[in-house]
Amino acid sequence: MSTIGERIKAERKRLGLNQEALATAGGVQRRTQTNYESDERSPDAAYLIAIAAAGVDVLYVLTGQPGGATLAHDEAQLLQHYRQIPAQLKPAALGSVAAVAAASAGTAGAAPPGTAATQVQQNFKGDVGQSNTGDITITGNTDFTFGINKQKK
Repeated sequence: MSTIGERIKAERKRLGLNQEALATAGGVQRRTQTNYESDERSPDAAYLIAIAAAGVDVLYVLTGQPGGATLAHDEAQLLQHYRQIPAQLKPAALGSVAAVAAASAGTAGAAPPGTAATQVQQNFKGDVGQSNTGDITITGNTDFTFGINKQKK
């Protein structure tokens, strides 16, 4: 498990701040910020309150568990929609997001669209409903196969 210092550093990087900027936001000197990030010193409550106002997820810093208040707008929308779908469709939604994430991992230097390196296959079994809203843009080849696999007797 990561340390408080490692999580402070991760949050600083997530926000795109350097040590000087986060130190200023927290009301401390840069050397103190360095000590916090290297776990040579533990932050006090005043510092944590100040960096929370700068956008740091203090719950994550303290516990390692992300708080819900720091979700980006698109992340909050995704979560809101996920919470609205029926329980039996949630595995399909998770599978879709996981497949896109897996296909997107390591996109730097990735193979061109339509090659085996970027193809994603999803298999849904059982009763799965579908509802698409909004614009859908697909680049490259896309194959959809629907049907039921009947087992031979």
